[in-house]
Amino acid sequence: MPLADRPWFRLSWPFAVAAAGIGVGAVLSAALPGYFVFLAISAVIASIAILGLGIVTGSAGMIALCQLTFAAVGAWIVSLLNVMQAPGGFVVWLILGASRQGSSASSSGFPPCACAASTSPSSRWVSPRRPM
Repeated sequence: MPLADRPWFRLSWPFAVAAAGIGVGAVLSAALPGYFVFLAISAVIASIAILGLGIVTGSAGMIALCQLTFAAVGAWIVSLLNVMQAPGGFVVWLILGASRQGSSASSSGFPPCACAASTSPSSRWVSPRRPM
């Protein structure tokens, strides 16, 4: 039986990869200058934000950039608080940016918007991927 088919390996492998990634990240963040750590963290955050685009594009064949807009709203709030030198520090700014991002995301997803879009003539178009 191959190693990948064994139940204990299938359960423990994701945790081992995550622990190794966190360990490598901790060593690199201690060894590299702050600017390179900032660039690496920015790349990881952007890649997580882009993962949603891959899911939507792969399954539905459409491109939706809305999640990047919400990420930009949160980033703008954090940068504004940084420029204003608001009390609390980065962690508090991050929580405030995330809460503002969440409120703008939830306010733009109300059902009346979806109902108005579902009555348009283009909503009757059937995707060639979907069986009729």
